[in-house]
Amino acid sequence: MIAEIDIDNDNKIVQRTLRGEIDINQALKLVQNISRSVNLHQGYNILVDMRDTAFHPGMVELLEIAAECSRKLIGFKRKIAFIIPDTMQRRQVAKLFQTCMEAEGFKFKQFLEYNDAMEWFANSVIDSQSTSEPMQMAS
Repeated sequence: MIAEIDIDNDNKIVQRTLRGEIDINQALKLVQNISRSVNLHQGYNILVDMRDTAFHPGMVELLEIAAECSRKLIGFKRKIAFIIPDTMQRRQVAKLFQTCMEAEGFKFKQFLEYNDAMEWFANSVIDSQSTSEPMQMAS
């Protein structure tokens, strides 16, 4: 597996781009690496581009990865997006993994297109602004 990291300061995103075959041990190590990056960039969302990967986890492995995210990303309140290849097998795995991540309390979605993930992240700016203090009206 080849993993590249990019910090997008303008959009507040820690991005990992993966290529190649991924096994469970590499996936768990990836979670650790992402957690270190997020600790250095508080308030950033996470984007993992997996379009050029082969990954065939079972349900137990998906639960293990989600649990590792929960252990390593304590207090993480931003969004996590994965971009996946458009195959039936990966869509099925994506659906299961999303359920695992949501059960661990994460705001998590998987997308087929980069722009769709970026749009979802952009909505988090609007969401966080709408939950801030109410605007004061001029008299």
